[in-house]
Amino acid sequence: MRIAVAIDAARASARAMRTAVDEARAHGGGIDVIYVYREAAPVAAFPSFPEKGRDRRDPSASERQARAALDDWLDGLELDVGDVEVNRVVLTGANPARTLIERSSQYDLMCVGSRRTGVFRDLRPSVVSELVARRAHCSVLISRGPQA
Repeated sequence: MRIAVAIDAARASARAMRTAVDEARAHGGGIDVIYVYREAAPVAAFPSFPEKGRDRRDPSASERQARAALDDWLDGLELDVGDVEVNRVVLTGANPARTLIERSSQYDLMCVGSRRTGVFRDLRPSVVSELVARRAHCSVLISRGPQA
């Protein structure tokens, strides 16, 4: 069984990760922890020519920073995964929900957390988790609960 966990380093992501580990133990298989980031666009006070170096950006720098953030988050989680294989996947995309939906066909189950806040927090999942649940090409488990 192939399981994906979509994380954004929030408390709901920790719940989703714990749920995915439980599912992997119960059904066998590995976990891909997916972190979707937006590539930073250069910011300049006025337009300049890219060859001047001001607007140049290193596309791999954003990916390295995202990988480091994912590594730090997973290492700080203090979760014993035992013999469950955990792969770290970093993807770039302007819309995290769309990126996860496109990737969902590669998995049997996608775990997402719901970090909805406010008066109606128990009635509906967050926007990303709701879109993934409605449009994914695999089963989706939305992890909710008070504990992280």
